[in-house]
Amino acid sequence: MGRGEIDLVIVLGGQRIAVEVKTVQTGGLDDPAYAFTPAKAAQVRFLANRLGIPRVDLVAVAIRPSGIDIRWIPQVA
Repeated sequence: MGRGEIDLVIVLGGQRIAVEVKTVQTGGLDDPAYAFTPAKAAQVRFLANRLGIPRVDLVAVAIRPSGIDIRWIPQVA
């Protein structure tokens, strides 16, 4: 482990947060959060820890014919 990237590092309320972004383009009900596997969570958590970031959040983006759905899911790893 030790390879990879953190998609975003933000500051919210004075706390740094690592944010993973998962996107799917679909005509159905696919949930991009399912792409955030336990292995990916472990990788992002490891990288965040190395940077001294205590929290990992997920942004799940679903692009559908009816529009774009964006969900912010806090503290996923």
